[in-house]
Amino acid sequence: DRVDDFVARHQEVESRRSLEILIWAGLRNRLQGTPGSAIQVKFLDASDRVTKLELIRRPIPGEPVKIGDLPTAFAQFVGEQRDAPDGRIRAGYIWFNAWLVPWWICEAIPAEWAP
Repeated sequence: DRVDDFVARHQEVESRRSLEILIWAGLRNRLQGTPGSAIQVKFLDASDRVTKLELIRRPIPGEPVKIGDLPTAFAQFVGEQRDAPDGRIRAGYIWFNAWLVPWWICEAIPAEWAP
């Protein structure tokens, strides 16, 4: 199934953003599979030439999080410290990709970061 055919079938969604989400989800679903397995893909390169590749699937990064009947999401969480170039200030920061981070990941924030 071609991506342009998929897009054509979904042109009547409410907004461009909704269409982008549908395209992303459709592609993600088609590319998913068992980590280590291969999938053949074809696409147009920058010169509009058909390019064929075999991709090896990788595990989805993050921790699986399930809420009710929603599909499983994979939450990622990073906590790091950085020093200013002059070394006088150290800042800690956290990064996460969704508001679905399991509580036990948040406990990994070092105690010395507390105010």
